[in-house]
This record gives sequence, C-alpha cells and structure tokens, in this order.
Amino acid sequence: MSARITVGASMAGRRPSALERLCRALAGPLGPGPIRSAAGHLLEKALEAATGGRGVKCRLPEGEVVRVSPRYRHATWNLDEYRSFRSSLRPGAVVLDIGANLGGYALLFGQWVGPAGRVYAFEPVPEIRAALERHIALNNLTGIVVPVAAAVADTSGQARFATSGMHGISRLATREQSSPLVVDTTTIDDFCTRESIQPDFIKIDVEGAELGVIRGARNTLRACVNGLTVFVELHPSLWPAFGISRENIEAELASLGLDVEPPASGEDPWLLEGVALRLRRR
Repeated sequence: MSARITVGASMAGRRPSALERLCRALAGPLGPGPIRSAAGHLLEKALEAATGGRGVKCRLPEGEVVRVSPRYRHATWNLDEYRSFRSSLRPGAVVLDIGANLGGYALLFGQWVGPAGRVYAFEPVPEIRAALERHIALNNLTGIVVPVAAAVADTSGQARFATSGMHGISRLATREQSSPLVVDTTTIDDFCTRESIQPDFIKIDVEGAELGVIRGARNTLRACVNGLTVFVELHPSLWPAFGISRENIEAELASLGLDVEPPASGEDPWLLEGVALRLRRR
C-alpha cells in the first residue's frame, strides 16, 4: 500500500465585489462554454473600468493589501506559508523567489523588505512574466521587486519549458514532454555571483524540479551557513517524471548539512504535496 500524499489547502484570498457576485449569479445557469467565457471577459473589462486600471484589492490577514489585475482576481495565498514567510523576513533583506508566477508572494516580500531590500522574482514564461510585471507596477514595487526572465535549474543555459495553460503548474519539461517553449536557465550560484549578492531568504516553488535548483545552489547554501532562510515546496508526485526520488533529494540535502523541517502539524514533510517547508541545519 502506497503512502498518501497530502495537499495543503489552507487558503486566503479576496472577497468578491457586489458586481462579481451579481455576474456570477447570472452566469451560473450558463454552464461552461463560449457564452460564459465571454461573460468572464466582460466582467474583467468592467472591473478594469471600475478600478480605474489600478487592479482589484486583496487584503491579507495582517492588513497587507495586494493589487492584482482583474484577470487574476481569484488569486489565493496559503495561510501557513504566509505566516511562515512573514515571520522570517526583515526590512532590507535580499530575497530570491524561484518560481514567482504572477507574483503573489513576491509582492508581499517586496512590502516586507521595503525600499532597502530587493526581491528577485524568477519567471521564465513571457505571458506570466508580463502579468508579474504589471502587478509589480500596480503595487508600486518597481525597483524593489525585480523580475528575472529565467528558470532556475542545475545548469545555466537553455531548456524546454512546459506550460499547461493553467497558471501555477508550468515547469521545466521532463524527458517525456515535448514543448516548443525554450527558456533561459540560470543556477542560483551563477546568478548570485553575477549580481554580487548574498541572499537572506530563498523560496523554491518549481513543480517537481526541486533537486536541480538545490544542486545549482550548492555554493550559496554552503556560504550562507547561518544567515540564510530557505523554504522549498516538495512535489513527490512529480518526481518520477524527472527521474528522481526522495532518496536523491535527501542525499543532496545531507551533503549540504540540511534537512526538511517537519511542519507544526507534525505531519511527515515528505508526504506533503506543494507546501513550502523550511530547510534546517542538521
């Protein structure tokens, strides 16, 4: 009998406006299809007009406000991750957000580190990166949150990148996947050397390609023994597609003197799917 993988689902988002609730009620009987899709686009345009192009507001538990494009108004945050990240960051910190996507966390990181800090948000997919860049501007974080047009891997160069059409689950292509999209790649070590930075905080969310990112960060992880906080999302259901196993990741972490910290719930961290877990020194 195989072990059960648990997916984290404690989420926070924004409360739909009266306009959205009305449109949802009207669209309900339509069911999926082109008419409902057209109604969704009309709602986006209406929200753009209603907000004067400033985006819709999402309010987080501690009062932070994040503005997002109406197209991405359903953005959510994992509350456990939010609290862990918030307690680990300080003003002036340097952050690497590996797998920034639309910027949900990068925008919060930017607020928390402030003008004296810097957040490097890695997003290789052009369409998603364009949304990330708009969100940075909407939240007045230009110059604090810096978009990086690259995927992070174990080597610098280029690689095929798979997109499913659903934001949040794009990733480096596995050996079995064919993808026309080719993106630039960098390692954390190469990027930090090129930018002459020493990060204080790293968040890794790369949909199964975690091992490659860690391998490409060996020098950085060894150099920042005590002053670096690292969170990584584990995706055990996706590892077989990359030809890797839990044992491979454990061996790599052990060589760096690291281990995965169990969550406060006491659950086995290796059975949690898509939940950011902290790496700790052994």
